[in-house]
Amino acid sequence: MQRSWVPTDGCFFVELKVHNYNDAVSSASKDRWKKALLRLSCRFDERFLVESSKLFKDATPTLFSNK
Repeated sequence: MQRSWVPTDGCFFVELKVHNYNDAVSSASKDRWKKALLRLSCRFDERFLVESSKLFKDATPTLFSNK
């Protein structure tokens, strides 16, 4: 799915890709982007960093190598 909208002001660019977990762990990193269920790219200001840090403060991340 892809939708475009007028970007907001902000000095931060955020790119988010949502994957099925099994697809993410079974795909090579160079091909993983092809299996994204949703891709979101936006510009944000500093408030985004503050609020997202609060929202995910207790989350345990799963990191995927880009190699």
